[in-house]
Amino acid sequence: MWKITPYNKKYKKQWEAFREQALAEDNDSLIEEKLDPDNLNGVFHLLWEDGKLASCQAAEVDHYTDNPTALRMCRLHTLKEFRRTTYGMPLTRYQIQWAKENGYKHLWASIDVNRTGYNAIWQNKRKSPNYKDWKEDFDTWWKDIIWNKEYMFKVDPVAEYYQYIYVINLVKEEFIPKKNVVPFNLEIRNEH
Repeated sequence: MWKITPYNKKYKKQWEAFREQALAEDNDSLIEEKLDPDNLNGVFHLLWEDGKLASCQAAEVDHYTDNPTALRMCRLHTLKEFRRTTYGMPLTRYQIQWAKENGYKHLWASIDVNRTGYNAIWQNKRKSPNYKDWKEDFDTWWKDIIWNKEYMFKVDPVAEYYQYIYVINLVKEEFIPKKNVVPFNLEIRNEH
C-alpha cells in the first residue's frame, strides 16, 4: 500500500538514503546543490510504499520564468524497483491539490527536447499500462495538460539547453513565462 506525505525534517534519514540510491541510479537532479528539501520554496512530496520511500516530486515557486503564481514541478524520481507503478500520477495529483489550496494558478513541467519518447507521452497524453490504477488522474488533469507551443524553456542563460514546457492551468488564465524562454522551435536539439 502507498501513501504520500509532504517532506518533513523527521524524514531526513530516509530522504538521504533515497537520494543516495537515486544517484546510484544515475539521477543527479537530486544532489544537494539542486534540491534542499529543508529550504524549498514550495512543496516536496514523498511517496511511500509499505513504509519505504519509493518516489518523490517537488513543486517549487517559479523563479525560473518569473511567474510567482506558478509552480514548477521537478525533481521527480522513482526508484528502479518501483518503476512499474507510474507514481508520478498521484504525486502530481497531490501537488495540484496543494497548489489550489495555496492560491497558485498554474503548474508546469519541462522535458529535455531530446527525450523524444518521454515527450511523446506528454504530447499525446498516452495512457500507461497502469491506467486502471490511476484512472482518476488520466481522466482529469492528465488529459488537460497543455504543450506550450509559443515558448521553450532555456534552462541556462549561458548553455544552449532547451526543454519543452507542459502546463496544467488551475484557473482560466494563460501561463505566460517572462524570462528564460525562447520562441518555440521544433528543430532545436540539445548538444549532449
